[in-house]
Amino acid sequence: LDRDEYLATLARTRIAPCPSGPHSLDSFRLYEALAAGCLPIIETHTQHGDEGQFWDALFGPYRPIPRVASWAEALPLIMEEYADGNDWREARDEVARWYAGYREDLQIDFERTIARLRES
Repeated sequence: LDRDEYLATLARTRIAPCPSGPHSLDSFRLYEALAAGCLPIIETHTQHGDEGQFWDALFGPYRPIPRVASWAEALPLIMEEYADGNDWREARDEVARWYAGYREDLQIDFERTIARLRES
């Protein structure tokens, strides 16, 4: 898909699997899904094993983003947790509120860091 078609498709997507990057669990897919208003699902394993602590280090202990150890767990998770049409919306809205707060805190931290660096 070209970029515009990809973003339009993502904007219509309810739940977006966000596989890891080639060397880290983190990838642009998660941030694209968050920006598009999807409910992302992230993974906790790489070829090196369980690296779920990565998400704790990046986002802190609380993040309402659903996680799977393998993609074989994704469909059962979706069917069990989000089968009702409103369940995914509630989860998506919770993730959106959390992410907005996370971004706001990050911006404040950047501003404080810049101010501190200017003072030194």
